[in-house]
Amino acid sequence: IYEKYGVKFHGAFQAAAGEANSAVYLVSVRDFATYGDLLQKMQADTEFMAAQREGGNHIDGNVIQLLTPLPGSAMQ
Repeated sequence: IYEKYGVKFHGAFQAAAGEANSAVYLVSVRDFATYGDLLQKMQADTEFMAAQREGGNHIDGNVIQLLTPLPGSAMQ
């Protein structure tokens, strides 16, 4: 479902150390401009929200971090 918004899903991970009961979803977008209104569009999509609810609440909350690759990173 991410792909229809131009988001590439790389995987989902459970935190093994650090903050307990956390899930990390690693995704990427083409550039910062693409990210601009992405969350609002996804939250307005009934299919996306249904998929989120179907997954259940397995984490304590949400933390969103916007990462940019360092020079020389393979994820350019």
